[in-house]
Amino acid sequence: MDLTQELNSYINAYHTLTQMSSAPFPFPLLQMSFTITDVWLYTLPFALASTIEDGYVCALIVFFIHFGFAGINAVSNEIMHPTGSDPNDFEMDLYRDRTARGIQGDLSSRWTNLNDRDESSGNNITDDFWMQMTGQDLKHHPSKKLSFRKAVSLVILRRSIVATK
Repeated sequence: MDLTQELNSYINAYHTLTQMSSAPFPFPLLQMSFTITDVWLYTLPFALASTIEDGYVCALIVFFIHFGFAGINAVSNEIMHPTGSDPNDFEMDLYRDRTARGIQGDLSSRWTNLNDRDESSGNNITDDFWMQMTGQDLKHHPSKKLSFRKAVSLVILRRSIVATK
């Protein structure tokens, strides 16, 4: 598993999701779709009344068609902003935090000598690990002793900045 490749794909997917969720849906298109649907639904009984003899059957058919289209409109309204704060929305921040904790847990279990609780113990990020994650030499970093949590945060921050450019 190439860690940097997986991290890059995660950051790209995250930024694609944020771009999709922040892109506004054109209001005139939305308004016209609702208007055309409503006009069609309210003129449908007149068109069906001329072809269906029984009024109750016609009313029943119109009810189910209207119920279906009203449901489709309600669903489209609900999924228009998928990452908002409504009860049915996708909790992007929650999944981002869970993923970051999962990455941290995987890395800390893989490299047991990395310990972010005690920075003075010498259990810090090695030069090789930093070079693998960032492509930069750790000697050029202002703080030559990085804890595991700081290193992962810096790498995620750096990659997210690169992904947004």
